[in-house]
Amino acid sequence: QMNLRAATILAMEMVDRVRSVCDDVAIAGSVRREVEEVKDIEIVAVPRWENRANPESLFGETVPTYTTRF
Repeated sequence: QMNLRAATILAMEMVDRVRSVCDDVAIAGSVRREVEEVKDIEIVAVPRWENRANPESLFGETVPTYTTRF
């Protein structure tokens, strides 16, 4: 458990870290309700959708292609 002030600071840091890759992000749960003793920190995020040239390549690596001949 932690007090509300410490939890709020931590939650805001977490939101700042993911904001650039999300369309929307918000603090939820006990921190949002301003409960004095916080047991967990909840963050709700909507990830930003990105069209990729090769959707199979999550990290930009080259994905092998296979050709089948009949």
